[in-house]
Amino acid sequence: MFHKFLSIFVLTLLTQSVLADNIKSILSDYASARSTFDSVSATCSYSLEQVVYNGKDILFEHSSNKIADFRRDNELFEWIVRDVTDSNLTREVRAITSIIWNGEKEYLVHRSPNIDVDNKDGYHVIVKKDKTTMKALSLSLVYSNLTGIFYGDTKSFDEILSTSSDGISSLRYETIGSSKCIVLESDNSYGNFQVWLDPERGYNIIKAIITKGPEDIYFGRLLKSYEYATTKQDETSSSKPTKTRTYTETIVKIDNVTLEKQGHLWVPVSSDHEKILKFSDGVINNVKIHCKVEQLEVAPDFDKINAFKVKVPNGTNVYFIDPERSGISYEWVDGKVVTAVDQRTLDVLDNQIEQLKDETKEQAKQASEEEVEVAEKRVAKKPLRQGKAESQDESKSTSGPYNILGWGMGGLVIILILGIGWFIFRNFKRNKYEQS
Repeated sequence: MFHKFLSIFVLTLLTQSVLADNIKSILSDYASARSTFDSVSATCSYSLEQVVYNGKDILFEHSSNKIADFRRDNELFEWIVRDVTDSNLTREVRAITSIIWNGEKEYLVHRSPNIDVDNKDGYHVIVKKDKTTMKALSLSLVYSNLTGIFYGDTKSFDEILSTSSDGISSLRYETIGSSKCIVLESDNSYGNFQVWLDPERGYNIIKAIITKGPEDIYFGRLLKSYEYATTKQDETSSSKPTKTRTYTETIVKIDNVTLEKQGHLWVPVSSDHEKILKFSDGVINNVKIHCKVEQLEVAPDFDKINAFKVKVPNGTNVYFIDPERSGISYEWVDGKVVTAVDQRTLDVLDNQIEQLKDETKEQAKQASEEEVEVAEKRVAKKPLRQGKAESQDESKSTSGPYNILGWGMGGLVIILILGIGWFIFRNFKRNKYEQS
């Protein structure tokens, strides 16, 4: 009996060891395949349907068609989403939202569909110091099967499963359509992961379900730590925060993935995505997306396609998420963020300069008249027997202070004018603007 128990125990250990090695190899192979898309440019069109309800009543409905450009070069990232009027790629663009990380700063660019003539075609730019690129990658829901970064996470699922102390709880095989899949399942601090991989076709993700509860990590924090103020219309039609709500569960799904071979690579060309957000007050936010990849290029020439650059008209308003820059206005000029000054301020400064010029002329005139008058009085009082040398000395001694006063005042005025001119030259000439 003891020998039988020992045999089972040893067999179990050997099985677990083989399973662990097998899982490690699978994750390594997936990571190697995924790295192919660390340098990629892709464009997809997709339809979006959103429904917000509280279990019985629909609170909000929305549907739209979009085009999304996705560009990534390892740490550099650009994601541009354009709202359009129909499903044709030649449709009119209504609104643009993009997130760009250029290696130094993160830029959020937004163009409102309601064009504002005072805001350069409706654009505005928000600049952030901190690097949240991986969060941005996660937010690009339609490309999560390329990056392996699911909505709510800031790193790819293979990194999470490889470093998690809980490891992988289940490994099995399942056929979906023509794909013979490896199914990985793990319960860890980031949630419950179920991922279907096709090892015969580039380890592409064929299906995924990621569920997070209150105690799981969501964008770097526990899911339950996020609080949102709810509003209620009162009789004065003003909105007031009445209470807060928190997340209770999030579910992200990928399904119906179609693969296509391009050259030596298998790439996803269409897929369905779903995001479900559940709140403590019973409200559920459900978003469904059908995505079709229109173009995909691995390791493109990013300089040629002008990637990772903010492309907005000169004069676009720029806002910083930085307390040190509060109270200062900025705008976009020739590819840079510069301090902004409106025309009214320039007009006020021009008027002040003209007034200073007039005052300077008047002061110089008064000083000259006073010198002549004093000199004449001194000469009239001087006795005729005094010599020429003494007269000259007297004249110098009386006119000297006034000469010094006149020149001194003139010098101060000139310095003041030069200082104002330097201020204007430094702050308002575009080619001398301070770069952000």
